[in-house]
Amino acid sequence: MKLALAQHQQTWQLFSLFLMTVVCYFITLKAPFYLDDASSIYENVHRLGLPLLEVFNLYGLRGVAYASFALNYQVSGLDIAGFHLTNNAIHFFCAAFVYLLTKECCRAKQVSTAWLPFVVALVFVCHPLSSQAVTYIVQRIASLAGLFYFASLYFYLLTRQAHKSKEVLIYGFITGLFILLALFTKQNTVAIFLSIFLLEWLVLGALANKFKLVFVGFLGCLMLAALLVAFSESFQQGVLWLDAYTRETTEITRLAYFETQIRVVGEYIQRLFVPNSLQLEYTTPIADGLFTKVSGYIWLHVALLITAIYCVKKQPLISFGIFFYYTAQIVESSFIPIRDVAFDHRTYIPNFGLILAVVVAIYHAVKRFDIKPFIVVLSAMSIIAVYSSITIKRNALWLDPVAFYQYELAISTNKARVHNALAQLYMESEQWRKASEHFEQAVVLTDEPGMRALYISNYIAAVKNSGELEQAISLTQTYLPLVNSNEARKQLLTNLGFIYIQKREASNAFSAFKNVMTMDNRPPPNEANLGMALSLWALKRQSQAKIYLQRTISNDPENDYARQLLEKLKAQGF
Repeated sequence: MKLALAQHQQTWQLFSLFLMTVVCYFITLKAPFYLDDASSIYENVHRLGLPLLEVFNLYGLRGVAYASFALNYQVSGLDIAGFHLTNNAIHFFCAAFVYLLTKECCRAKQVSTAWLPFVVALVFVCHPLSSQAVTYIVQRIASLAGLFYFASLYFYLLTRQAHKSKEVLIYGFITGLFILLALFTKQNTVAIFLSIFLLEWLVLGALANKFKLVFVGFLGCLMLAALLVAFSESFQQGVLWLDAYTRETTEITRLAYFETQIRVVGEYIQRLFVPNSLQLEYTTPIADGLFTKVSGYIWLHVALLITAIYCVKKQPLISFGIFFYYTAQIVESSFIPIRDVAFDHRTYIPNFGLILAVVVAIYHAVKRFDIKPFIVVLSAMSIIAVYSSITIKRNALWLDPVAFYQYELAISTNKARVHNALAQLYMESEQWRKASEHFEQAVVLTDEPGMRALYISNYIAAVKNSGELEQAISLTQTYLPLVNSNEARKQLLTNLGFIYIQKREASNAFSAFKNVMTMDNRPPPNEANLGMALSLWALKRQSQAKIYLQRTISNDPENDYARQLLEKLKAQGF
């Protein structure tokens, strides 16, 4: 009878999680693509259309995530609702495994499973901080990694608690499969082995008698590593390889990145409790590595870690939650420099730990101080309602890209990518002056040479489209010396040539296109071939124009305009 009631309770609690997912995220089905969705999805269909195994091989340690994008594309094309439905489903299954994992942790520590796991999962599913990993399509990478991460830990607990060898084999195989899927979805999931260690130590209690042995072994490994560094040249080469492999950028030192992350993780914690002013991109300054400006955040982390250590024996689930939070961020928020220092989707997996720790702490406080149930229920419902409403409001903002980017810039204008994205939307609606203003800001703000060249090209195009041809020419001549890439210079000169054509200055157009053709041995942009043809035609050199029209058509057989011009030349006897 009790088992049947427990099964019934679990069923309706899981169904409630599904309903909460629908309530919070159904609105996202019409949210458009954003920023990195371009390079990963809708401008990447030539790869996503390949067989899934080829897609997996192309993307290495993110192969599973990109194979899922490919599957979406191959089933429903670029239908935005299909991508969002998949993301929403992943989020629900993540919440379901958070629920099941919490339930197994509670059983192992003889804590009531009636409501605690449900509350943890409910907060997880409706929390605004999770929305970026769900609504921002490309960040399925983070939520799918979370799904495999939580599923691995759940089945690991089942494996460790199984009594029959058949169950051990089945659960063990499933655990291994989910770990592999996690590792080939996103690199940060390598922290799963630390999470398993925490399960053994704080949930299963299996390391209690072996901890000293583990600690001695760890010290021994450190001493051995030190000896190898001192005496082994090949090992030193391996260390250099490891240094290169464990950094995305060389522009930030490891110490400066670590100091920056002390602040970033502190801000993550603040937003977990008070999720206001959420942003897609944060303008967190890079620290100097001297640790003089993060003392407040250091005390926050120290206080949490001291709490975790204090609770190891009396309330191990609180300790597990806090240690889980920090260890799950060890890849992206420690000593591995990444150019983009802060994104909310990076908290998708770690947040489970702090949510668990807080809910368990409240559970024990309620028991100890005999707080009346209706007060607890009312408080929990209020918190869920507030978080859900913020999530829905945040998701509603994603529906309107212009409003979304304006909101981002209202919080901080120091965002080159956001200025560029907003300007492109203004270009689509032919609001040239607004577009040029934001492209100009993008040029000023970016510190990436490759992106600066793109923003300059966009800026000049917007100015040209606004009818300010002289200003567009002046800007091109100003920015050309500042662009180092030949490909970018070719594009600027190609655009300059077309501006001269628009002004009916054929000689200047010819000079611009000639510079493109003779810059290096690599093929010019095909637009330059067409532009050269037009300028030669205007200069009454039709025979040479014919050659460049043929090149244009050879490179782009579907260029109808070039075909029409070529037919006219042939009709004139050329």
